[in-house]
Amino acid sequence: MAGSNISLVTGELRYVLSEVSFKKVGVLTDPTGDVVRWAFPLQGTALSAATWYVCSWETVGTTYWARCLVGTTGTAGGDVTLAAGAYDAYVKITDNPEAPIEYVGVVTVR
Repeated sequence: MAGSNISLVTGELRYVLSEVSFKKVGVLTDPTGDVVRWAFPLQGTALSAATWYVCSWETVGTTYWARCLVGTTGTAGGDVTLAAGAYDAYVKITDNPEAPIEYVGVVTVR
């Protein structure tokens, strides 16, 4: 999803994904032992005011995806529920000692 947009419809429940390439000392490393969180502040709102949601990983071979199950108004069971609007999406991976935050795109709920 990096730098892209995704649209959801009210009543939808879907994973939002962002591919993660994680290196330690220049070597690609499996990040799935690290905690991954997502934040979805309303577009134009400061990230510092956002709530961070613990989400999960998806692995396909040696490709790693940070994923968050996003529900919209009227759904249940997601990691986060978003009302209609446009949201900036961020991923934070908590490693030791780093905790990088990446902007991954815009999520719009219609």
